[in-house]
Order: sequence, then structure tokens, then C-alpha cells
Amino acid sequence: MTLQFNKIFIFLTGDDSWDLITCYCGKPFAGRPMIECNQCSVWVHLSCAKIKKSNVPDIFNCHKCRDSRRSSH
Repeated sequence: MTLQFNKIFIFLTGDDSWDLITCYCGKPFAGRPMIECNQCSVWVHLSCAKIKKSNVPDIFNCHKCRDSRRSSH
């Protein structure tokens, strides 16, 4: 079962995505809340993005997209 809260996905146990690795930290989902980058669509753990569940932005760009945008200007 999957719950979606404003671009944050929380997957409940038993979901096949439990061991899925998408975050740039290289660690699996493992039940931790994640957020999707609006630019590259990669999923990042909230803790890796330094975002609190109580303060999720409407638009999120991961650090790689933010860094590439800065270097292209």
C-alpha cells in the first residue's frame, strides 16, 4: 500500500519497493519518507534533502539539479 502526501510517498511494509535505491545517498527506501525532484524525478529521502515532514515544499529540486542550474548561469 502507498500513501501520498503532497509529493511525499510513504510505502507501507510488504511493498516491493522496500529495498529500492533511488536516493543519491545510495541507501534503500527502507520505509523512510521520500520526495520527488521536480526536475529529474529522482526520489530523495527527506532526511538526505534536509526537509522536515512538517515543512515540505511544493516544488523541490534535488541538490544535483540545483548545482547544475547554478553552474550553467
